Amino acid sequence: MTPLTHLAEGLDLNPLFTWPTSFKPATETAGGELELFSHAGIDLVHGWLVDPDSPEAVAMREEQTEDYDSAVALIAEADHIAGGLLVPHHGSGSATNTPGRGEGDWSDVERRKVRNALTIRHYLEQTQSQLTYHGLFHLASTLPAGSLVALFRSSHLSVLYKSEGVLQAIDDAGPTTTSSSEAPLDTPAPEPGNHGEGLENTTTPPNSSTPTPTPPHVQTPPLAEAHDSALYSLATDQVFLNEPSVVWERIEDVDGSAGVFVDSQFVQASPAGGDWAGRTAEDLARDIQREQEEEAARAGTGLSDHELARQLQAEEEHFAQREREQYRQQQQRDHDRRGAAEEERRQKELHARREKERRKQEGKKKDCIIM
Repeated sequence: MTPLTHLAEGLDLNPLFTWPTSFKPATETAGGELELFSHAGIDLVHGWLVDPDSPEAVAMREEQTEDYDSAVALIAEADHIAGGLLVPHHGSGSATNTPGRGEGDWSDVERRKVRNALTIRHYLEQTQSQLTYHGLFHLASTLPAGSLVALFRSSHLSVLYKSEGVLQAIDDAGPTTTSSSEAPLDTPAPEPGNHGEGLENTTTPPNSSTPTPTPPHVQTPPLAEAHDSALYSLATDQVFLNEPSVVWERIEDVDGSAGVFVDSQFVQASPAGGDWAGRTAEDLARDIQREQEEEAARAGTGLSDHELARQLQAEEEHFAQREREQYRQQQQRDHDRRGAAEEERRQKELHARREKERRKQEGKKKDCIIM
């Protein structure tokens, strides 16, 4: 029960970029907190996976930085080597005044470390949502259909569900549920200490068995509908409090701009507020009343039915466009706010690690004895 006392301030998770179910304890108490998921029978996953064939993966292999904390530590160390030129500094801290050696004075190891740190820093900056397309595809292909897991994303936990794909044929054969041949996520992950091979294991090994070819005379019936299995995240934002039809959001990309909201039956939602989710039924009633009053006022203008219909249609389209724009702006503000908070947290971590590295280097200089 001791780990429960640490949950009031949230979980400090340190994901590995090599496997969707691998996390390292970020603090001395985080190990016990991670065990709570195991005791509760809840799988904890993330999609912050690096493509094993990318330059970022090569840099991580060379520096043995397969998790977030070690990547940040590498950037802080490389920034100290470069004299504070690697990471933008805010304010006038003492670390910004630390003189650095010229690049010509760096050793081959230091030069490689700075180069790889730049590559890894770019990876962290480009994946601030803590979800990559490689990770998204890996989750979609390895999660068993119908499974519920806890997803770590944007420094928060959310409920992730993989739907069961159903294929509906035109003939009377009836719906057929697609069989899942994906490798389950509980496949043993690579040992964290094996840095040389860790980044190679996010790809499912090929099946050694040879599939039986379909005879030429056998034809697959055409499909009337094809519901591919998809990943859904539980919609818990405050804006959906008054939208009972919005239950899940289908994850289509890494930044949430193409997501589709569905109801509890995974049918595309029709919010009471129209295109702008979050409006209450009272808001909708007031809008309808206002439109009726405006229509009554226009009745005495002498417009023909066709002209009046065109005018009403134009006003309705303008109103819908305005509501869509307001919703997009709200989504962008929420995304920017989360990104700014994550960047501020990352900068604080870098500053703390840079200060620690600087004090360690100064301590080494004080310990030197000139004979």
